[in-house]
Amino acid sequence: MTTTRMTGAMYIAHCLKLEGVTKVFGQCGHTNYALIDSCDRLGIEYVSFRHEQQAVHAADAYYRVSGELAVVNVHLSPGLTNSLTGVATAAADGTPMVVFSGNTPAYHNAREAHQAIRLHADASQGDIFKPVCKRVWRVDDVELLPDVLPRAFRREPAGPGPSWWTCRWTCFQRRSKPKFRR
Repeated sequence: MTTTRMTGAMYIAHCLKLEGVTKVFGQCGHTNYALIDSCDRLGIEYVSFRHEQQAVHAADAYYRVSGELAVVNVHLSPGLTNSLTGVATAAADGTPMVVFSGNTPAYHNAREAHQAIRLHADASQGDIFKPVCKRVWRVDDVELLPDVLPRAFRREPAGPGPSWWTCRWTCFQRRSKPKFRR
């Protein structure tokens, strides 16, 4: 464990590095710029696409060719819905995949900010992934990242397949004392 304070985005990038991730597939947006920058600083290549569905299918293909974990990062709202078909394909084929998205700060809830998708509750965008993912998380506090990330990368007990989590843009920017687990 380190005593250095770092942003949530840098913590996530360090966790990706510890997992052996060398490539993240996705599309950038204002909610995930900090994470893209953090990955770049640690030498993790961000493979950017013009459409989220392309990014997810490319990550799936990357796993099939290399055997490396497929990691996808997309923007919120339409970015999430655009990625759903590729995530469903990965689920059907048992591709180990971690999909994560940036999200707006909590104070935007119930304000219809940035093309929000409100299915049955505020900030319920992850609900559309529940049928095709082993687990879905919404991280609202940077202090929760050490609890969520190890589980998102774990392939067991549910076996291979995608997991999805979203992290608020404020979590990417806030600093905390990280706890790394192996």
